[in-house]
Amino acid sequence: MSDTQHIAFRLGREEFALPILNVQEIIRPRENTRIPESPEYILGVINLRGRVIPVVDLKKRMKLEGNGNGTGENKVIVLSLGKLNFGGVVDSITGVVNISEQEIGDSVSTLSSSSCDYIKGIATLNNGRMIQILQPSGLMSLQDMELLQDEIVDETQTEDGTIVVTKKVSGMGGEYLIKEVKEKIITDAESLGVGREVVVSIMEKIQGLLNALSKGDIEGAEGMLMEISTIGDKELFSEVGKITRNLHNAISEFKTMIDPTLKNMALEDMPDAADKLNWVISKTEEAAEKTISLVEKNLSLQGGIVKRLDILDDALKNPEGDNEREKEAITFLRRTTEEINVDLMDVLLTQEYQDLTGQIIRKVISLVSKLEIDLVQLIKAFGVRVEHQKHGSTADSEPPEETFSSQEDVDTLLTELGF
Repeated sequence: MSDTQHIAFRLGREEFALPILNVQEIIRPRENTRIPESPEYILGVINLRGRVIPVVDLKKRMKLEGNGNGTGENKVIVLSLGKLNFGGVVDSITGVVNISEQEIGDSVSTLSSSSCDYIKGIATLNNGRMIQILQPSGLMSLQDMELLQDEIVDETQTEDGTIVVTKKVSGMGGEYLIKEVKEKIITDAESLGVGREVVVSIMEKIQGLLNALSKGDIEGAEGMLMEISTIGDKELFSEVGKITRNLHNAISEFKTMIDPTLKNMALEDMPDAADKLNWVISKTEEAAEKTISLVEKNLSLQGGIVKRLDILDDALKNPEGDNEREKEAITFLRRTTEEINVDLMDVLLTQEYQDLTGQIIRKVISLVSKLEIDLVQLIKAFGVRVEHQKHGSTADSEPPEETFSSQEDVDTLLTELGF
């Protein structure tokens, strides 16, 4: 099994690592804006190039000693989890490490249930170095994610008693304000002479019906429909019950005919593949810009190094000269050498992302090929035929079966289905 690259970092005396595919970037700490009534481990939110992202104190999240924002070496690792991005404050970055699944032990089973939410396992490398592998999805609870993704910004009551709630919801296209009108159905029903209790009873049963359908409980949904039918038109709801049963049977048969992995590919793998390709593009651009910037900076530093070397060369030729210039030259060379070492380390870390681009693109291509094969098998299973366009006299031949050539055919089919 191939190794997976991880970003390693320290929290106090312990060393941890996160999968590099979930790491969007690494930035310096900046001022946070606190969120009212948010958990203690959420430091607040920051503005990152026009995007508002929450920042998590990883020490508080994992109940480690000390706090995560005290020294100048602190970094914020920006993680990507689907639509949600958030930053985690760490004490220092220790580098990029390659870790295979075989190196991750199962000792995580001895940890507490809360720790198992965010610790995948403990990796022991060949040199004896032990690193705790974190699961990015466990660093924030589902409730906290919902708090950050769905925020109520206003709630008002109109003169007729209607409650209007305005929510700010983050979606693929940005943020939207959604107004939900409550009690409106009950108000309209009362104006038509329908009792409030009757309407509330129907709405409760309809809610039960929706809950049953969302859980795939067809029997429970049919039971709710039968209860609703006792209030209204029994014949109508009886027919709806039959349609529900037929729909359930059709869906069950459909599921047995296709590969179950097709659903996972459509709902999870394909969106994830698009995210990975976008990640490759952004990281390639960032790596190129950062590499060019650091190279230009160090080229200018080389001019200063050459100048100081000339000073030292003159001093060796004239031992009786001024020593202050030589001391300044030596200090400059030491400081500049350290700065160049730091920049070269940043270049190395930046270029580590470049090694992943080919792997990710190959994985996406493999995914698309697998999806194409499964779709072909689906078409074969349900007998869908692809007719090539014919030329000449054969073009006017009889249409294939199951083809509707007029509105009358469509009406006949609807009648047979009970509509």
